Amino acid sequence: MMQNRDDPRWQNAPTPGTTAPFCKLAICTERRARVINAFIGLANAAIVTRRPLAEAWTTDNRWDDRPARRP
Repeated sequence: MMQNRDDPRWQNAPTPGTTAPFCKLAICTERRARVINAFIGLANAAIVTRRPLAEAWTTDNRWDDRPARRP
């Protein structure tokens, strides 16, 4: 199924540039493919989850008694 570029979810796809801060992936010494794929999947899940959370904390249309600091 082809993704629509007008869909806002299109921007959340992890690219090689977004995985660069995860140094564990660059120096992975594991030989088992299942473990390597699990690390990559975990990093991609963190990348995809982090962006909407960051955008939600910076928007003004939030609740009134929101915590003062970001998580």
